[in-house]
Amino acid sequence: MLTLRQIEVFRAVMRAQTLVGAASELKIAQPTVTKTIRRIEDLLRIQLFDRAGGRLIPSAEARRILEEVDRAFEQLETAIDRAARIARSDEGLFRFGASPSLGRVLVPRAIGALVRKRPGLSIHLHADRQDHIIR
Repeated sequence: MLTLRQIEVFRAVMRAQTLVGAASELKIAQPTVTKTIRRIEDLLRIQLFDRAGGRLIPSAEARRILEEVDRAFEQLETAIDRAARIARSDEGLFRFGASPSLGRVLVPRAIGALVRKRPGLSIHLHADRQDHIIR
């Protein structure tokens, strides 16, 4: 099984098309990139690149793997973005109860203001008699 770091190195090499370019992007030494790519090739038992004049030419397998890796990174970025929004309270769930009198007048105004400030927030209102709300 590949590590996330190995996948990240592979992705950088595919984008840069050189080991030096990938090393620069990742801010690591070029020999580390070379060793990582060789380790990935050993683990997968395939050759990912043809080497020609200092350039790396991705194999068909490498291009297919990159498609999968890119899809996974997009999903990961989406998950990270959603987690950040939840942490900032842009998204989440707000549950509360109100008496019918407040639920008809004051609460709609407050909800409107809240939704304008936090459009991703899910709001659940339970309007019930006051003696049922205060416990």
